Amino acid sequence: MKTSSGSSSSRTAESLAYLDDYLDTVESLPLELQRQFTLMQDLDAKAQSIMAEVGTKAAEFIDNVQTCTPQERIQLLKSLNEMLVESLRQGEEKVALATAAYDVVDRNVRRLDDDLQKYEDEQMIGPGRLGNTSSAISGTAAADRKEESSNAAASATTASNKKGDYETCIS
Repeated sequence: MKTSSGSSSSRTAESLAYLDDYLDTVESLPLELQRQFTLMQDLDAKAQSIMAEVGTKAAEFIDNVQTCTPQERIQLLKSLNEMLVESLRQGEEKVALATAAYDVVDRNVRRLDDDLQKYEDEQMIGPGRLGNTSSAISGTAAADRKEESSNAAASATTASNKKGDYETCIS
């Protein structure tokens, strides 16, 4: 009988270890996400400032296009192009930060799913007892997260391709 009591306390210790490890990870998660969202806000503010300047310079260019020499027009257009490219770069950095934030959350959700599955298996309340319902649910959730991650990567690639098309058109 002593063996079963020792086995039970060892299982409890392992279960608490899963919980402690996960809590340690989750405690740092809000700080990391807060940092990434703060960086995204800073990038957004810079991009909006640049776009306001682009609007002002574009209006000046249109108003003075008749009186400018061809060299002055080219210089103004190059200046506008540089500002637009910088704004696009800011947007791409925001996408990269958002993707990184998503990946951090996704990685932690996957870890929680795995730890929960291990815990359920140890407690014999998981798939062996309830059927494959929890496995099917976590499999579907994992597939959804994988699809969302690939959609985010595709959006970033599209934005990068548009930048190349724009730069080709301007030069």
